[in-house]
Amino acid sequence: MDDLIDQIHYDHLSMSKVLNIMEEGLERIESDLDLDYGLMVEAMRYMIDYSDTVHHPKEDAIFDRLLKRAPDLEEIIGEIHAQHKAIAKLGNQFYSIVDNASLGEFVAKQDITKMGHDYIRTLRQHINLEEGDLLRKARKFLSDDDMDDIKQQYANYRDPLLSDSLEQEYTALYQSLINP
Repeated sequence: MDDLIDQIHYDHLSMSKVLNIMEEGLERIESDLDLDYGLMVEAMRYMIDYSDTVHHPKEDAIFDRLLKRAPDLEEIIGEIHAQHKAIAKLGNQFYSIVDNASLGEFVAKQDITKMGHDYIRTLRQHINLEEGDLLRKARKFLSDDDMDDIKQQYANYRDPLLSDSLEQEYTALYQSLINP
C-alpha cells in the first residue's frame, strides 16, 4: 500500500473495526454481562500506541502541507488538530479507567460506558470529518514530493496489528478482528 492517503483510509477502517469491538464490550456491560477487560485494555493500548502516536501525527503532517496549498482550509484543519489532542486526552482517560477495572479496582459501570461511548463517538465523528472531503483535497493538492517527504518521516512506523514483531502484544485484539 504505497499511497499515503490510502494508508490513512486503511487506518480509519482498522480503527473503526477496533471501535466496533470496543462498542460490543460496552454493550456487554450495559446488558450486565461480563466484559473482557483485557481485550478492552488491549484495544485502548492499540489506539494510543498507534492512532495517537503514529496515525494522527502523520495526518497532521499531511494537513499542514495541505494548508500551505489550500489556505482556505485553515478552519477545518485547525479543528482536526484540536480533535487529535482531544481524542488523545479522552483515550488516555478511558484507558486508565478500563486498566484500573482490569486490575480489580472498583469502577462504576456507568463511568466505563459513558466514557467509552464518548470516546467512540468522538473518534467516529473525527474519522467522518477527515473522510468526508479532506482526504480527497489532500490527494488533489499535494504533490508526489509532499507525499514522499511525509512517507519518509514515517517509514519505520507500521500498524502494530500488521507487524510480526508486535503482533504478540495485541494477540486478543488481533484474534477478535480476524474472528468476529
